[in-house]
Amino acid sequence: MPVQPLPALHRLLSLAATVEKSLPLRLSPSPEALHLRELAEHSLHALRRDGHLLTITEEGRRLLDSPTTMWEAATGLLLGGGGHEFDVSVRETALMLLADGSVMSPAELRSRVAEIVGGEGWHPATGRDDIAHPLAALVGRLTALDLAFGDDFAVRLTPTGHLAALTALRAHALRPRQYVSS
Repeated sequence: MPVQPLPALHRLLSLAATVEKSLPLRLSPSPEALHLRELAEHSLHALRRDGHLLTITEEGRRLLDSPTTMWEAATGLLLGGGGHEFDVSVRETALMLLADGSVMSPAELRSRVAEIVGGEGWHPATGRDDIAHPLAALVGRLTALDLAFGDDFAVRLTPTGHLAALTALRAHALRPRQYVSS
């Protein structure tokens, strides 16, 4: 997949890099902006907190200097980030469903994902709530990175989000695996 620009993440890192030494912790009251800051700080390690200020890290500068590195890191967040295999399966299924261009309500997406992962043999311990958390986390990441539109009524990938989903799914399918032999 061709590398795509990620304007929201680029803008945040550029702002942190151009402000004299740091950026005020509270950038914007929107949930997406707050989630983006958390992703940049905790998942990408691109920002560091110094009291009430954010400072760009060497990793942040590396991401800012290379669109390819930024793309790989951001798409890696969609299915990566650890978690139980069940959570990864939920995120992978949701990305596959959204990658075909579908617009679904969050309830419909949750229902379809539950049906598919249930058909694969996954049996969540506490029912659909097990699906809701990793699904909400994925949609939150997608909207924070401006790869999707998501609200109470609809979830839809942007054109860049479509490419990001395909990139993440491909990388996940081609990742090194560890098998346990008997």
